[in-house]
Amino acid sequence: MADAKKIAQRIDGKAIAEEILLALKRNVAALPKPPGLAAVLIGDDPASTLYVRNKKRACQRVGIMFHEYLCNGRCMPNTTQAQVLEAIAFLNRDPEITGIIIQLPVPKGFSADALVSAVDPKKDVDGFHPVNIAKYLAGKPVIVSPLIRAVERALAAETVKLEGSTVTILAKDSILRKTLGKFLVDAGAHVVVAAPRDPDLAQKTKSSDVIISAVGKPGIVTGTLLKPDAVVIDVGITRMPDSTYAGDADATSVEKVAAAYTPTPGGIGPITVAMLLENVYELAIT
Repeated sequence: MADAKKIAQRIDGKAIAEEILLALKRNVAALPKPPGLAAVLIGDDPASTLYVRNKKRACQRVGIMFHEYLCNGRCMPNTTQAQVLEAIAFLNRDPEITGIIIQLPVPKGFSADALVSAVDPKKDVDGFHPVNIAKYLAGKPVIVSPLIRAVERALAAETVKLEGSTVTILAKDSILRKTLGKFLVDAGAHVVVAAPRDPDLAQKTKSSDVIISAVGKPGIVTGTLLKPDAVVIDVGITRMPDSTYAGDADATSVEKVAAAYTPTPGGIGPITVAMLLENVYELAIT
């Protein structure tokens, strides 16, 4: 009888996050007072709303105080950028607030760069502030992006060896490509950068041991793009018409070729949230 066809290992982000959060809860409980995380959400983007809700739940689990500043259909729908900047200035001064996140993307009429730059770099738990990005790229990070930490943790869970491997970053965001690229290069990987419409996309991905996709286009990564036994880290997330969420990877075809992959939901997202809270804790003790 022929052997059953191998199916790729699903990297269980929920289980990894659970391990992180349990340790974090003990550490937070040992602090003189709980840290505080403030989240600023502008607009009604479904994925952003989901992320903020997940961050709130995770904070409640580990004992971090969560402060929501909502500017959407439910609360203050006509908020201006000037008002948001005023709120950020207040949070920068508030001693109860350890970390601040501006949930991205922001709606038209708002400048993500201006809002992120208004956050005190010492409270920038996302690591998006230009000062913190520059420090990270210079090899002197104060804060490392939770997403980069999550990718590192997911790869470690499968004992993926980055040194000597080829990794393709499939992403539109230039800052993500730069920061993620630095992490990978520092780990000894050869990094290839690709865009969704690259004419040679398949050539790049089929020569890669690891593919990290952060495009936000469901099903863009298929099994036909993969080298056998590659590892796929799926960062993208999109809300579908039926209110479910889908990642960049087409799981049905990817799992027939890959060695391992992160599913959506339940993959890289929960780990990223856990790493964000770990950043809050680290800021609280520094």
